Amino acid sequence: MVSKYKKILTTLAVASGLILTTSPALAAAAVAPIIGAVAGALGIGAVAATVVVAVATVAAVAAVGYAVKAMTPSFDVPDYSANTADGAESVNTGILVNKAGTNKPIPVVYGRRKLGGNRVYVSTDGTNNQYLYIAMVFCEGEINAFKKLYFDDKLVASGTLTTQIDNSAYSKQYRLQYELQTGSDSQLAPGFMTSGAPGWTGNHRLRGLAVGYFKLRWIRPELDDPPSVQQSDADSNPYSGIPKIQVEIEGKKVPNATSYVDGASTAYSSMTKAYSTNPADHMLDYLMNPRYGRGLENDRIGFTSFKTAKSKFDTTVNYKTGGTGKILEFNYVVPTNRTMLENVQTMLQNMRSGMPYVQGKFNLKLLDTGHASDPTSQTPVIAYAVTEREIIGGITIEGKGHRDQYNQVKAVFPNPETNWELDEVVYPEQDSQTDINFLAEDNDRRLVKDISLEGVTNPNIAGDIASIVLLRSRKKKAISFVATAELHNTIVGDVITVTYPSLGLSAAKFRITAHQITADYTVQITALEHDPTVYDFTNTDVFIPKAVDVTSDDPNANGGQTAPGNPVFPGTKDQNAYISSIANINSSVVELTIVGATDVSQYNFMRVDQIDGGASAPYNPSSFHKTTFQKTGGVFTSPQGILVQNSNKSYLWFRIVYIKQDGSEVFGPWKRTTNPKPNLIPTLSIGTP
Repeated sequence: MVSKYKKILTTLAVASGLILTTSPALAAAAVAPIIGAVAGALGIGAVAATVVVAVATVAAVAAVGYAVKAMTPSFDVPDYSANTADGAESVNTGILVNKAGTNKPIPVVYGRRKLGGNRVYVSTDGTNNQYLYIAMVFCEGEINAFKKLYFDDKLVASGTLTTQIDNSAYSKQYRLQYELQTGSDSQLAPGFMTSGAPGWTGNHRLRGLAVGYFKLRWIRPELDDPPSVQQSDADSNPYSGIPKIQVEIEGKKVPNATSYVDGASTAYSSMTKAYSTNPADHMLDYLMNPRYGRGLENDRIGFTSFKTAKSKFDTTVNYKTGGTGKILEFNYVVPTNRTMLENVQTMLQNMRSGMPYVQGKFNLKLLDTGHASDPTSQTPVIAYAVTEREIIGGITIEGKGHRDQYNQVKAVFPNPETNWELDEVVYPEQDSQTDINFLAEDNDRRLVKDISLEGVTNPNIAGDIASIVLLRSRKKKAISFVATAELHNTIVGDVITVTYPSLGLSAAKFRITAHQITADYTVQITALEHDPTVYDFTNTDVFIPKAVDVTSDDPNANGGQTAPGNPVFPGTKDQNAYISSIANINSSVVELTIVGATDVSQYNFMRVDQIDGGASAPYNPSSFHKTTFQKTGGVFTSPQGILVQNSNKSYLWFRIVYIKQDGSEVFGPWKRTTNPKPNLIPTLSIGTP
């Protein structure tokens, strides 16, 4: 009779196209249960939650589907080798856009994020269809709070929101009524929906989902009213169609990892849950939640390791941008159309942690200096001092080549300071002494690694992870050896010392990256040299975009850098001018809308600069395409079409520059758009300032 573990192995082998042998029998008995347990614990496909709504009969259905993944994942250490910035822009855009349909995946939101929603119900009612009803699902519940509401990029309200309206354009004449619900299992449909929205009844509650209900009023000008009143009614109408609705939220309420240690018996459903930005709480929730997560039982969780990790994540450090903050916070929109394995791996990369599977439990281990409790201490705990006595058959030592070595790492991340658009940090800062030294070591060959940090929203934390990825890549010494049973109790992530005189190793520090107990109860160890200073969070040489100084006319007051999408002009406050929007009209036409300065008397010319490039704003570009406009009658005017530089890059960047009478220049922030069709020369239509 074939054991259940051999069946799992056989299934995995067939599905992946591999041939597995289980000889000798002892090896099968020892290895198969471990592989089978890991596969059973996390071999899960995408969790798809959908809301199904019909116009006449509206039904909300949360459907959870599991597809077993034929693979045995490794979460031992965060692996950045396959992490690239490719597709980061589309992922971030997908979070912010509005969707419509009855089969869209519903995300899980941890921490604070801005996001669009999915319209699951749209209908009109009233005389001349003056009322538009919308039901919109934002994410899985229960979340902590809605903090901001936007219509078409205009702030409608902020605070802790349910029905509040701060913007008079929407409160005037009852043009907007709404209710936001956090996703409790007891929430009810609001009265204005059940009494006015066709087909929506008290049975349509969308329980367990964070949702918004909206009633929009369009006021048609009355022909009998005076023209001034008709014009006022038309001008006051804030809607030109179905609005783009976005919210900023404090996401899922999650268990507190500090409250539990190994052996905890409290079931997930009975755990107290609260809002958190600590990644240990988020990972614990994702592993245990039975609706959108894996639903692991307590005996599969190394609770004590999660408690330790949470304490480390909360460590206070100094930020390069000023002040202090936590060493790691997490604000992540979990895309449920990805597999669970992909999501776990992405989360671990963003929290620079591993999740080794030890004695049947998943343990969370921060990639840090190696100290037991302080992730900034330069004194690691040594799990074992390895000597020749514990080594069987010698050591294999190898150096890493240029293929996995970098001298510059760029990390893109969603930045709340730039309206949640993607921003970029770079380590080391170009032309810094560190950069010069690395280039010299690599024969002046630039070795760049681009990574995407979807769950990091703080530039200081993004910069720290970028520096760790780079510095670890330059640690060339990797060793592997077979050890005696004394090393059974070490695990992946532990720091060991190795003394092996014939190779010149004397108490050299290494971090275990692979740990396997073999059939004869020896231990196969792979380890990478460990330098605690890599994890000290100094961020000395990280390039971090700076906020715009609105009190200065100096374009280099911020290092020549302005944040993408930041609608602030770095001149005196009464001279604000910026590009408010860029529209891709078609494959060859780009239209800019420019908000001009209040007073242009001190300027002789206005110029539009354009450059092509990547996802981050240009940094002190030496050359770009320029189009200059003269002032006529005290204002700047422009023709309808301007030839724009030919480009084969992914993005086009634009900025406004005012030229003073003395020839000095005042620069506005760069703003980007996707290149509608690389290699074509688009036409530029500019609105009058």
